[in-house]
Amino acid sequence: MAELYSQGLTTTEVGAELGVPPRTVYRRLVAAGVEMRPPGGRRKASDEELLRLRGEGLLWREVADRVGMTTNTVHTRWRRLRDAGHPDPMPPSRPADPAVALYLGGMTLTQVAARLGSNRWRISKRIQAAGTTIRAPKGRMPVDDMEIMRLRSEGLVWRQIGAEVGMTPRGARARFERLRARTGYEDPMPPRD
Repeated sequence: MAELYSQGLTTTEVGAELGVPPRTVYRRLVAAGVEMRPPGGRRKASDEELLRLRGEGLLWREVADRVGMTTNTVHTRWRRLRDAGHPDPMPPSRPADPAVALYLGGMTLTQVAARLGSNRWRISKRIQAAGTTIRAPKGRMPVDDMEIMRLRSEGLVWRQIGAEVGMTPRGARARFERLRARTGYEDPMPPRD
């Protein structure tokens, strides 16, 4: 009991861990001569300890778990340290954003989104915000806008153009519409009624 309490757990947390009411935990600790913290008090980690753990590559959430503090408290302490001029000691080899780490590990945007319960667009934005370049999808070649215009002028429909250039029909049409808006080029295919 005393060991758990000395690790920074509250009497309520120690009680939940051992299946004992918090008041009983308190009485037994006092009887054992353990110096009690003020109510709601947790073990105080030094700034140096927080920075050292962060320097080992732990996320702030992991640092909080290690020192027995809440994540909010650790973030507040970190903001004060940052404002005082301390750089983030996280090693650059481990990206702070798990989306970036997974993507750099070889996963596709779709796989990363599925793993993190997000969507491709948000994951793509997070990865780009971290300064990482998005890879071109495998099997898809960069498409020249003029190629789409040429195929359209030959009378191909969007499904055929998409298959020819390795895009979805909707993507090929959107690319064509953007180009048409910029250049004023008219669609050579008659509109369908």
